[in-house]
Amino acid sequence: MRRFPALVLVGVTLMLGACGASSHDSGVPTLSASNGNATDSGSRPSTSALHAAAQCIRDHGIPAYQDPAVGPDFTIYADQRSLEKASDAAVQQARTQCSALIAAAHFDPARRPHPPAQMVRDGVREAQCFRAHGLPNWPDPKPTDAFDPGHGFQVDISAFAGAVAPGQNPKQSRAFQQAIHACMTQSEAVSADSQLSNLAHGR
Repeated sequence: MRRFPALVLVGVTLMLGACGASSHDSGVPTLSASNGNATDSGSRPSTSALHAAAQCIRDHGIPAYQDPAVGPDFTIYADQRSLEKASDAAVQQARTQCSALIAAAHFDPARRPHPPAQMVRDGVREAQCFRAHGLPNWPDPKPTDAFDPGHGFQVDISAFAGAVAPGQNPKQSRAFQQAIHACMTQSEAVSADSQLSNLAHGR
């Protein structure tokens, strides 16, 4: 499915017209140089190799790209959002210039990881609060969901069913504004959980 431009919310990312899309079917340019992940071997990924790959990406058109974070279970969390914000030309340039370093680091910059357990727990609390405050169809996150590090879970327009008029910007709807105000504490917890610095420490 084609993914349309996302609206960044607090603790969640709204995916218009796509439900559970992965980075590989999203239409977003990919830097992938490997189908694998360093976690597959059960050994800790090399932080120096990850830094070298990230520095190459920064040097070749995506200056805001952050170093990947490595969780306690050796999961690699990459800065997917910087890739989405970059132009196709910048992503292509980085892919061409940095493919060897990306392959040496054994990670896929476009791969969206599964969330850590704490983020799922906080996401369920957030969803429960949203449902109690005007968004009855807001889904609970699952351990198998993908997410954007630094930007929380992805939800599609069905989360706003019955609460937003057709054609209305969900982020600007009264229902969402009421829910996000009432649930700010829960949403900020999810957002914090998804930050690369916290993911590295297993939060």
